[in-house]
Amino acid sequence: MTVRQMQIYAALCVWAYCEAKVYEEPGLRAYVDHLLSVALMEDVVLWDESRTSYPDEQGDPTHDTLAKRLQADEFAEFKDLVTHATEVGKTDMFTVDSDKPAQELEHCIKILTRCSVPLPNIKPLVGYCKPGKFHAHWGDTIFASDLEDLLAAYDYPADEGRTTD
Repeated sequence: MTVRQMQIYAALCVWAYCEAKVYEEPGLRAYVDHLLSVALMEDVVLWDESRTSYPDEQGDPTHDTLAKRLQADEFAEFKDLVTHATEVGKTDMFTVDSDKPAQELEHCIKILTRCSVPLPNIKPLVGYCKPGKFHAHWGDTIFASDLEDLLAAYDYPADEGRTTD
C-alpha cells in the first residue's frame, strides 16, 4: 500500500471506531476529513499544515467533550488510535521512505480488533492513490469526485467541505 492509501485506511479506521462507539462530535468529522484529504493534496507538507487541530489536543472541544463522557481507559484508547492514525501520514513526511507508516497503521488495526470494531473493507481502496511515476511511496493524488466515489463504498457521509475538483 502507498502512504496515501494507508492514511485513508487509517482515517476509515478512526471513523469505524467512532461509528461503533457512537462518537458524534463535529470535531471528529473534521479530523477524519482532514486525514482523507491527503488523497487530494499534491503537497503533503501543505496538507499537514492545513489541519486546525486534532481531537487529541488539549483545548479542542472534541477532546474536552470525550474526556468528560468516556471512562479513562476508553478515552486513552481513543487518543492512542488518533495518535497512530495521524502518524501514518506524518512519520515519513520529512525523512526517507520507511515502513513506519505501515507500523502506525498496524497499531490502528490492532486497536479496532482489540475493541471488536469491524475493520473497514480494504478492497475498494486498492484502485485509488496507487504508486505513480513520481510518487511511488506516497502514491498519486486523485480527483475529489474519485474520493467521493471511494468514500461512498464505505458509507462515509457526503462531502461537507472537502476540497473539490
